[in-house]
Amino acid sequence: MPTYSIPLGVPTQIAQNVVYALPARAHVLLAEPACEVAQTITGPWAAPPAINFQGAAFIRCTTGAATVTAKA
Repeated sequence: MPTYSIPLGVPTQIAQNVVYALPARAHVLLAEPACEVAQTITGPWAAPPAINFQGAAFIRCTTGAATVTAKA
């Protein structure tokens, strides 16, 4: 299965239960509805403790399609 990525600064619609890679540099993550993040592609998955992320991570949304923006 391919790994999709979220570009910096571009609102991106993500599909339900599909894993996407977040940018490797520090960024602020805006997601509507709320999504889950993990440090590896297989999890463990958890709600983000804050919207500021350092380094690479993965994101998915289990509740439906979501719009995600990663801002530098």
